[in-house]
Amino acid sequence: MADIAIQLNLRKIPTKSGCVWESHTIRTILKNCNYVGKVRYAARDKKRAFEAEGLHEPIIEEKLFKQVQQLLSKSRKLNSTKKPLTANYYMGFLYCPDCGNKLLTHNDYRKRKDGTLRRVCSYRCEHGMYIGCTFKSVVHSKIDIAFEEYMKNISAFEPITEIDMVKKQEKIKTEQLLQVYMEKLGKLKSRESETLNLYIDGAVEFEEYRNMKSKIDNAIAEITVDLLERLDGDNQDGGDIIVIR
Repeated sequence: MADIAIQLNLRKIPTKSGCVWESHTIRTILKNCNYVGKVRYAARDKKRAFEAEGLHEPIIEEKLFKQVQQLLSKSRKLNSTKKPLTANYYMGFLYCPDCGNKLLTHNDYRKRKDGTLRRVCSYRCEHGMYIGCTFKSVVHSKIDIAFEEYMKNISAFEPITEIDMVKKQEKIKTEQLLQVYMEKLGKLKSRESETLNLYIDGAVEFEEYRNMKSKIDNAIAEITVDLLERLDGDNQDGGDIIVIR
């Protein structure tokens, strides 16, 4: 199955979802009874799963399909890699330098001189064997050393505490809120100017202008009070003072 997947990838034939062929995708196809004119129901639920005769024409003979199922039952199926007990905190962040796919963890067991086993965690390319990737693997300890060297070269690096992180997030929220308030104030100021122009042009009477002006002033006052209360609360918590211009 792995050989078939490799050949399909070398011939640039994609799966129906545009992904890379792997041995488990070949196995799934070989076990699909649709090709012998049947239909599967609840295939992922062993208690409810069953097959029924379909209305479509089969493209594989029943005898050949059964022979394949016997071969599959005899072939050893590899289980999904279990997460190692030791930390593998680089998983999901490392990419293959050759093909760009994500690296996955792999564990090897090596004998010590006293006969006991030790586990060695490494990172391998997800699709290495299927698309001819030349990258082999890299052990976790080497990634640790490289990362420590990288951090040492950052002269201005300062560790961020949880308190600092919370303050930073609050500052971002305050700045975003300030932006919203300033946009609202800007719109109200524009409406105030438009209202004054209407009165000057004689489009509205003084009484109507005064009512419109009063509503706008009240709205500006409410926004200003809310904003100042927010900023005052942030300053009491030790936040930076933000000056409104």
